[in-house]
This record gives sequence, structure tokens and C-alpha cells, in this order.
Amino acid sequence: MGFLTFACNPVVITPKGPLPPTFTPTVTITPTPMPTFIPTCGISSSILYSDDFSNSNTLVNYEYLDRATGRPIGIQITGGELVMTPNGASTGYNGASGAELLVKDSVLSHALSNYTLDFDAKMDSLPHTGYFGAAVRGNLSSPNMTCYQFILNDDSENAVPYWQAQLIYGLSGNGTQFMGGGYGSGYSAPAYTAGTWAHFKVVCQGINIACYIDTGSGSLLEYCFNDTTNPSGGVGFSTDFLQLPNLVHFKNLVVTSCP
Repeated sequence: MGFLTFACNPVVITPKGPLPPTFTPTVTITPTPMPTFIPTCGISSSILYSDDFSNSNTLVNYEYLDRATGRPIGIQITGGELVMTPNGASTGYNGASGAELLVKDSVLSHALSNYTLDFDAKMDSLPHTGYFGAAVRGNLSSPNMTCYQFILNDDSENAVPYWQAQLIYGLSGNGTQFMGGGYGSGYSAPAYTAGTWAHFKVVCQGINIACYIDTGSGSLLEYCFNDTTNPSGGVGFSTDFLQLPNLVHFKNLVVTSCP
């Protein structure tokens, strides 16, 4: 293991939530690069929590917070998957729905700082149909919900789907984008094909967070950044801006220690 220097310029974004289609956000770039350590976990890692979603009774192990007030998302465990179904009551950018879902503190302590999150996920359709991905070091205390997200963002602000790493806080979606991400920007590679499984991996160790993605051609280190805002918190899944008939599926959730 060693130290590498990245242009980890956080981008402060506000707001980030259901917005009128004509809204043009203001983006402020913090110009100081941060030296970043790429965290790797030792061979003594052990499984802290896992769920293959073969039993619908494990749904009680999770808590979630709807991202869109009045448009609750449907969440169920079926066929070896946890499935999120958007609310079909309305359409358009401000008619979408999503959720932050975490393993409950009583099941996996939210006081944990160092761990690795692995799971597979897929979104049924593209383009401009929402985002999906990982949540780490999160808590769902409304209205001050916060977590780090590693997501594929395909909502309508993006010309193409972008992989983004960000810290969000509050239901309005205020937050900080890391390493070149922002409204309508991020890394477009590797390409994602709708309806196919992608493997997400997020490693949290100290102040360092590394985000890996595998869309079928091998695992790639997509983002590596450091931040001290959330030193600990729960793990799970992030979705938002989903519209019918676009469902998001998750499976093979594993959380391991990161000594």
C-alpha cells in the first residue's frame, strides 16, 4: 500500500433534489487537491453482514427514507432480489421517487467506520430514468439524512449516464461531489447497459473511501477520495428520480470488516 495524489477537488452543489426542468444549478469548485490513500483491507477481513435476499423476512433488517415526500417508493424482497419500484402516481422530473436504504443500526452497528460493501445491482431502463448505487457511512435522521453515495446517475441533467461519488445531506439533496463530478458530469466509463448486473464495491478505511465498479469487464477503481464529514455510519443502497416502468434490483449484499 502507498500514497497517491489525485485531483480530488470537491464540488459543492446546492440544491440536489427534485428540481424544475428549467433550474440551472450553481456549482462552486474547491480548488485544493487532496492526497488520497487507496484503502485495501487485510486478509483477516470477516463477514459482518450478508443477505442473498432468498428470504423476504429479512426486509425487517432494513430502514429507509423516501427521497420524495408524498411519493413513497415500493420496496420488496422477491426472487433473490431486493426490488425498488417507483411510485406511479405522477410523471416527470418532479414526479419521480427513490430512497436511501440502510441496514438497521440494531443489525449492523452504525458506529462502524471501516468496512467493505459489496453487492450487485441493475436498473431496468435508460436513458434519463434515475440513479442507483451504494450508500455508506449513512444515517437516516430526517430531515438531516446523510450518506456517501457511489451511483450511476442517469437522471435528466445528464447527457449520458455518469458514475458519481458524492456526500449528500438532507432530503433536498445538498451535498459535495468528489473528483470532477457535478451536475451533468462525472465518468461515463465503463458504459452500463440497462437491465444488466453491475458489481459495486466501496471500501471505507479511516478518512479514505474507494469506489469500484464492474459492468462485466473486470473491477475498476472509479473513485478514491478522502473526507472527514461522516466518520462512521450505516451501509445500503441509494436510488432517486426513478419513474415507472423503471425498477432497480439489488442482490448478493455482503459487508466485511476492513482491518
